[in-house]
Amino acid sequence: MIVQGAAKASVADIALVSLTAMIGVGAPAGGMQGWLLKKTLAFECWLLIIAGLALVYPQALFDYIGIALVVVVVIQKLRKDESRPAAVT
Repeated sequence: MIVQGAAKASVADIALVSLTAMIGVGAPAGGMQGWLLKKTLAFECWLLIIAGLALVYPQALFDYIGIALVVVVVIQKLRKDESRPAAVT
């Protein structure tokens, strides 16, 4: 059944589905392990787990929600470095 649907899909559609599937597998893995770029807080873990579940569900709206949640956590992780003062040696 999947092969029949894939014959009608464009390369861009297949690439998009593959990308969201990879993020959908990686997000809950990071949430369950407590790491995404660096140690995550409890609420970030839950956001990653929810994002992974949303990305696995086969509807575009849930893909957007899942990607947005992952982006929020990644931005949180990147911003924490900027807000920390430099260590004085």
